[in-house]
Amino acid sequence: MGDQRNITSTMSKIKTIVVDDEAPSRRRVKKLLSAMEDIDLQGEAENGAQAISLIKNIIPDLVLLDIQLKDMTGFEVLKSIDPINPKIIFITAYDSYAIQAFEENAIDYLLKPYNESRFEEAINRVRRFPATESSSLSDLLNKISHFSINAKIKIQEGKTTHLIDPDKLTYIQSDGHYSDFHFEDRSVRLIRVSLKVLEKILPDKFVRINKSVIVNKDQIASIRNLKSTSEIELQSGERFSSSKRNHHF
Repeated sequence: MGDQRNITSTMSKIKTIVVDDEAPSRRRVKKLLSAMEDIDLQGEAENGAQAISLIKNIIPDLVLLDIQLKDMTGFEVLKSIDPINPKIIFITAYDSYAIQAFEENAIDYLLKPYNESRFEEAINRVRRFPATESSSLSDLLNKISHFSINAKIKIQEGKTTHLIDPDKLTYIQSDGHYSDFHFEDRSVRLIRVSLKVLEKILPDKFVRINKSVIVNKDQIASIRNLKSTSEIELQSGERFSSSKRNHHF
């Protein structure tokens, strides 16, 4: 950070907002920003609605934006603030290949978990970005609209946040107070969460077919209608019974 004082003396402070639905993540970002003399932290938001309101009121120079929020995606936040055009640093748990579709138009992205030097590198890119040049939010939104990123499902278990790729998830089976997550590669992950909770947070392509099983509709190979039930066979070969009243395919 040796060159920061020289940069600070020749430029105005950067009005900054932090948007992340995880309080520990926001605290870490704020702590790192607090050591930077040229950063003026104007506020923080824990969801998309708060972020939109804050950005419209403050008109920040920089937004550090988590991609997956509880009420919407970071992309939806950007669409809602157009034509306000802050510089964007994405904070994300996505694999880096997914970022390549829009990194040309974002200033930078931070792939969790990131270290202090990587964070400073992202902020330095903001500092070097010409004040008279726009990061082109419209170009960024256009690129995002042509690229499908499958949001990972966040499941909180105590102090641990599990990130589940829904495209690789075949089915979920209740196991007492826990649920077994079964994946395409035959691996199984046990997480303390109920199917009732999962029904509220899973994408629409997941359906609960009986009291103990949720399946990924994209993984269904066949449905055999019997007298009072249906037999559902997945591409992986597993078979489950489903009462017809729970049949939403």
